[in-house]
Amino acid sequence: MTFFSKLLAFLIALAVIAVAAAWIMGGESSKSSTRISIDASPEDVFRYLVDGEKIKVWGSDVVSAETFEGDDPTLGSKSRVVMQDGQQVVWEDTVMRFQTGEAVSIQSKKAGYTKTYVFQLEENDLGGTNVQYRQTQSAGGLERLMFPFQDRKNLKNDMAAEMTKLKNLVESEVDPPGSRSNDEEEDEMGSPVVGSQGNGDNDSSTETSGEDSGPESSAVSIVDQVLGPVYDNRKENKPVDGKRNFESLFGTGG
Repeated sequence: MTFFSKLLAFLIALAVIAVAAAWIMGGESSKSSTRISIDASPEDVFRYLVDGEKIKVWGSDVVSAETFEGDDPTLGSKSRVVMQDGQQVVWEDTVMRFQTGEAVSIQSKKAGYTKTYVFQLEENDLGGTNVQYRQTQSAGGLERLMFPFQDRKNLKNDMAAEMTKLKNLVESEVDPPGSRSNDEEEDEMGSPVVGSQGNGDNDSSTETSGEDSGPESSAVSIVDQVLGPVYDNRKENKPVDGKRNFESLFGTGG
């Protein structure tokens, strides 16, 4: 065997080994995850994860996307158009899991490539939402050969950027949890005082009719301390001719 023949056989064997290694490595999947806290309820955040118009705003390089809705969003596929290497590429989205306000999982496919987006939502102590975002990428068929050579170093940074866009979008359009107007707060703070004054008037009319209304509320006593007695003439409760008015005391008169 000549030197050229040996060199050719060596190159062929090397190519076979490289293809086999790429095939084996291509069977693996890459996984990345990130987290963020959004000042909105889980139900509000969830809408932005399944609405096509909202996905276009926060999704990376998304040109268009369809909304996941209907009686069973897991049935059928939706189209997602993404800018990739300066060209528009169509991915087919299928909902794998759909729990309103809790979690959504979307599997997106193009040729032999598969991306799975998983979002888990949990309400935090402040009434907002903690979002866990995971993305898994894998390849099959001939695409497995090129999968190990794809640049995925910036994937986590891209995911973090998407979540920042999502946070800014939601918080700019949705009122934060527990937000109330000043008028509502003033009404809530003022209602006990108004109620206590009204009770004082009712007590006066009741005692005038000869019935005992029972102990006064603490709210009324505070008003009396600040403004003085609401009324100071209770003739029905005074002793008559040096005797106790038992009828008024026990409420049996009339």
